[in-house]
Amino acid sequence: MLSGVYRMVSLAVIVLGALLVVEFCASSAALAQNTLGNPSFESPQGSPGTEIGGGAGATWNPYNAVFLENQNPGPAHDGNQYIKVFGGGSGVFQDVPVVPGEPYTASSWAELSSSDHALPGSFQFGQLLVIFRNPANNAQVGATQSSDTVHYGTGGIDSPSDTWLNSTLTGTVPAGTGFIRFQLNEGANGGGAVWFDHTSLVLPEPGSIGFLAVGTVAILRRRRPQAN
Repeated sequence: MLSGVYRMVSLAVIVLGALLVVEFCASSAALAQNTLGNPSFESPQGSPGTEIGGGAGATWNPYNAVFLENQNPGPAHDGNQYIKVFGGGSGVFQDVPVVPGEPYTASSWAELSSSDHALPGSFQFGQLLVIFRNPANNAQVGATQSSDTVHYGTGGIDSPSDTWLNSTLTGTVPAGTGFIRFQLNEGANGGGAVWFDHTSLVLPEPGSIGFLAVGTVAILRRRRPQAN
């Protein structure tokens, strides 16, 4: 009799566990958020058809040749603005706090415009980088994740001009990491520019991972047989 009751309790616990996992997946999807500031370079907003100036606007850390553009000539991929990056070894980045073990999805869009293209016989590329940094944010942890979003003259089929193309990198934050450096990088040896726009670094809302851990512990406790 007790054995039959225990089997029924075990079945109920399994069903409860399945419901908990479904609820966790749904809540995680709902709670996932883009953690980048100014992801489409809309701040500060300039006049249409103008070059607003050096840099990438609020939140971003630019290096070397980066300019903020408002439909100059455009169009942007999202909103009204994008950044123009050129000169070779130029780009922008943001450092975002993360927790080891949590999933991440990094995404960005880039374009090679025919209005400012690299010269024939030269090369140019625009890439998305995910760089893991230690909790003190003074050293890299592990290998850089990278994706060449657009490229010209680097071998293989060149990216089409005047077309926004996407790069997406996904994975799990490794042990010993305190920050993800989300970086857009350009390289070239013969003029031209890369446009970047519409970026995201999606991470779980703080606490959503712990929800599953707490639920799992609760299930294990429920399944523990009681002594006579």
